[in-house]
Amino acid sequence: MIECNTCSLFKNEYFVPQEKFSVFQQELLAEPTGEGKQYNFKKFNIRYDCNWIPSSNLDPSLPVVLIPIRNLSNLLKFTLTNLKTYNIFSIANIAIVDDRSDEDIRAVALEFECSYLRVENSKGFSFSMLTNIGAYVFYKLGFSTCVMWNSDLWNKDETSFKKLLERHGETQSKISGAKLVYPPKELSYNFDGPLDTENFKKHYDKKYPHLKNGTWRGTVQFGGASWLDSSSFSSLNMSPGHFGRFKDPLTESVNCNKTVSFVTGALMVLDLEYFITRGGFNPSLSKCFQDVDFCLRAGEVGEKVNYFGEDMSFYHDESFSFHFLKIEKFDYQSRSDHYLFEKLWNNTLHSQLPRLKQEPRSLY
Repeated sequence: MIECNTCSLFKNEYFVPQEKFSVFQQELLAEPTGEGKQYNFKKFNIRYDCNWIPSSNLDPSLPVVLIPIRNLSNLLKFTLTNLKTYNIFSIANIAIVDDRSDEDIRAVALEFECSYLRVENSKGFSFSMLTNIGAYVFYKLGFSTCVMWNSDLWNKDETSFKKLLERHGETQSKISGAKLVYPPKELSYNFDGPLDTENFKKHYDKKYPHLKNGTWRGTVQFGGASWLDSSSFSSLNMSPGHFGRFKDPLTESVNCNKTVSFVTGALMVLDLEYFITRGGFNPSLSKCFQDVDFCLRAGEVGEKVNYFGEDMSFYHDESFSFHFLKIEKFDYQSRSDHYLFEKLWNNTLHSQLPRLKQEPRSLY
């Protein structure tokens, strides 16, 4: 099944980005057998039809920031304005990856002088392939560093992004992440809407009742990797989680630099050569775990994954687009991703349980 778990486009060394091109990828999707919780994997051949418009001022000496989005053009404008405000356009190339939008995302990309890549497919949302295709386009254009950036992720100051890139380079890191914080309501997109109350009630109310009425804003969203022994209630032996969620961002265990087993794909700095060589994100993990899976694969060959959180952070309004568009975050693709992640990693994670329980680990 290896051909379904790595990006086949990367094997095409003769690929040259053109205005229109197509990518063909074999992918797995778990389907229930009708016998309890049993399932089988079916193999599908997925076609991705792409439209590519590079910006007029590409600079391969700078990193490229990839922002996937579907619709929500006003959110994209909000995010790009944030990047402009904090001068990110002067130290990085910005590229928008348009996932089958009905809104005119191309016009927004051109307005802000960003590169634009539209990706069509018949399968549905695939964070892995949106990222893989975008990354390979820029790799073939001579870029060496790629930054995965969620559409609901924003700078909170002018120094953190520079620090992140500097620390990534100084440590010769192949995969780096950073501390993410829930933004204050007044600094969030659509801050005067009812989403705060609705989302908290749906996702956090039972587990974190003391954080009602918006008091979770300004706290940590991602402070490194953590693992939960979930074998008693889930098919996964170990479930990945965000260390330090809802802590004060200045808490020592998150306000630090450390090696971790994974960082979140919401903000991930990648060495492009390494990303391509390792096969990219698993195309069969469409919505969940592709970031964790890639980091675990790096760990298997002795590569460090670095978290940089000392005196730096970014705002992340977690899963905003899912909530705003009222799209179910957990659907058949999500369930399939859970089953595949279980198949790929359950035995390994179980054997590493004592070590994983010790995260966060010491400073690198």
